[in-house]
Amino acid sequence: METYTRQQLHDLVWSGPMRDVSKRLGLSDNGLRKHCVKAFVPLPPQGHWNKLQAGHKVKTIPLPPRPPGISDTISIGKWDYRENNRRLMEAEPMAPVFDEPIEALRERVARNLGVVVASKSLCSSRPEVCLQPHIQKQRLHAFQLAVLLSDGIM
Repeated sequence: METYTRQQLHDLVWSGPMRDVSKRLGLSDNGLRKHCVKAFVPLPPQGHWNKLQAGHKVKTIPLPPRPPGISDTISIGKWDYRENNRRLMEAEPMAPVFDEPIEALRERVARNLGVVVASKSLCSSRPEVCLQPHIQKQRLHAFQLAVLLSDGIM
């Protein structure tokens, strides 16, 4: 199993067509795409290498900052749980390190989230979820009757 940083994976993916790069790594092109999507590594758009070969001007999408909760390292290859457990037992976990200060990270996350509006009642946003009061009373009475019958009272 080989381990790459997000930057190394970005450089690999933008160095040639996905099928060629994935073949070098021993993966399918779809497998490599999944690793990139999971690590938030941008991929060349479809037809990128054909346009480049034809002499057209193409843009390389820069690697965005690492989002919170995403590891900076990506392991590619056959996964062995015994090896993984051994590695976990050996090393003391390291605290995550970000390239930007925590205040800037908080601002970026808040900007991406925007304003979150939560409703106090489900009835106003999803009327199909809200039961009519008379239906609620019918269900309550049916439940109470079932409890009384199961206790042998009635």
